[in-house]
Amino acid sequence: MKYLFLAILVTSSIAVHAQNQLVFTRLDTTKAIVLQPGDLVRLGFNGYMKQAQEADGKITAVTDSTVTVAGRKRFLQKPVPAQTILINDITGFRKFSKARPAAELIYGIVGIGITGTVAGVLSSRTSSKVGIILSTAATAAVTTALKNLLFPRKIKNHVPANWNVQSVSK
Repeated sequence: MKYLFLAILVTSSIAVHAQNQLVFTRLDTTKAIVLQPGDLVRLGFNGYMKQAQEADGKITAVTDSTVTVAGRKRFLQKPVPAQTILINDITGFRKFSKARPAAELIYGIVGIGITGTVAGVLSSRTSSKVGIILSTAATAAVTTALKNLLFPRKIKNHVPANWNVQSVSK
């Protein structure tokens, strides 16, 4: 009975807990972008001593005055610790699709496959090692540039210019 009461208490406290979301409203139109916990974002903000900083990752919590962004774990890089940002300090944002990490991974595998195919084809047709290396490097550079074009990371919307930011309860 004691465990049943505890389970009901925990379940009801989770259900009663109001979850906030961050709402960016464009001032000159009716466009609004809603960011909730679990969304992938890139936020620009004024950090310590008002210097420009950026945080990239998944939103883990939104309160009345802050938003917490947990850094994304990237391949062969150290994990970035979570950052708590004041909503008043946000200067820009970009919301990413939930499918972005999978799409980046697939594109990376395809890019490596294309570069390897070019190297294999050129090595069977020519005997010049320098030509093969230069062609492979050029192919890798083109696929990397295309990745940056298809998956931009720059902040798209700047808050002080024409956006209003507020935290709203669901």
